[in-house]
Amino acid sequence: MRIIGSDCSYKGEPSIIYSSEETEYLASRSKFSPVGKFPHGLPNLNFLQNRISKLGLKGTVTVGRLNFKHVMIRLTND
Repeated sequence: MRIIGSDCSYKGEPSIIYSSEETEYLASRSKFSPVGKFPHGLPNLNFLQNRISKLGLKGTVTVGRLNFKHVMIRLTND
């Protein structure tokens, strides 16, 4: 597992600083990861992942909760 970021504080709050290279690395891992918005509440994540998997996309699909109304849909073609 790669450790990235440097911990610090900003205006008295804990923070993490990322270098340009670390930012590029994080962005490259999310290149094919759309975010779904569900303003009236999230559906069951397993149900959502199964429905997306049935679309016939190549590779694997992983769905994860970002907050109370957003999910990240990670598409990989490994």
